Amino acid sequence: MLRGTQFGDSKYWFYYTEGVELRWREVGGIAGSNPPADTPGAKKILWLDKGIKSLLAAEGDNPGVKAGLAILMSHEMTHFSDYKQIGSCATEYCRFILENNGFLSGMMTYHELRSKNLTPKKGSKFNTVFLEEQEFYLDVWNYKHGGPKPDISSYPLILKLKDLPDGSPGRGPYEQATQILKKIKLGKNRFSFSEVVNVRYGYKETPSASAMLLHPADSDKCSLLFRTIYEAELKYSDWRKSIGAPVVTPPPTYAPPSPNPSPGQSSGSLPQGGNTANTDPHGGGNTSPLPGINTPPFTPNPQFPHNSWPTSGQ
Repeated sequence: MLRGTQFGDSKYWFYYTEGVELRWREVGGIAGSNPPADTPGAKKILWLDKGIKSLLAAEGDNPGVKAGLAILMSHEMTHFSDYKQIGSCATEYCRFILENNGFLSGMMTYHELRSKNLTPKKGSKFNTVFLEEQEFYLDVWNYKHGGPKPDISSYPLILKLKDLPDGSPGRGPYEQATQILKKIKLGKNRFSFSEVVNVRYGYKETPSASAMLLHPADSDKCSLLFRTIYEAELKYSDWRKSIGAPVVTPPPTYAPPSPNPSPGQSSGSLPQGGNTANTDPHGGGNTSPLPGINTPPFTPNPQFPHNSWPTSGQ
């Protein structure tokens, strides 16, 4: 499904040419990746949860399952691609940018698939919570770029989860969406998915400077990743115009940083800091070579709970 799409084709070819291997196991979410990105010569492995394999076997013709897997692959291949560029990631802020790139990639892939009628329509029995989350992220992007603010009532599958007990794992998508809507601010940060990443993983856009001082190499890496996201945003904006989608403008503070910061210094507009653990940016416990969107020529796995992939009709 990714092949031949503007935002997915390069990720498909990255998967194919880089020899990324798909394996199935219980991963405590939807996906994870191993081994650490800076392991020399290590094979790139994307672990997918066995539950997805069961869904594919049972509902292989379900367009919701197919589209969901394509979006997930787009997010994950972005991580692999980003890590191929930067080698490793030592700070929370670096992982914050990686996750922004992942969500951006998944959202763009979703929007393109939807524009080609490759996703289930609203109200279809094939629609899923996972795909409705992608619609929500698309609306978040629109709002951050001048569109109307999303309304939780527009996402019936997510809203339905409100009836589950407080603290229930299955209630996660509803709780996350409502928290994001409380935090979201128009034009107050340079990343389209700042609040999404903060709510999903706890990563902040402006962590303390101490971690970056301990890991000055991350300053250059963050500048590179930031540039990648900036170019992807511009490419997506041009694509929107080509399909007649509403023309939007970048957030007021969105601008690429200085490309060559001095060692140990911030790259102009880049905040710094965070914890220094070199872990999977998804926070799933797997050390990981996580990647990004737009590595020339061209995004982590959102670690969604299992209930984000309901069978048709749920």
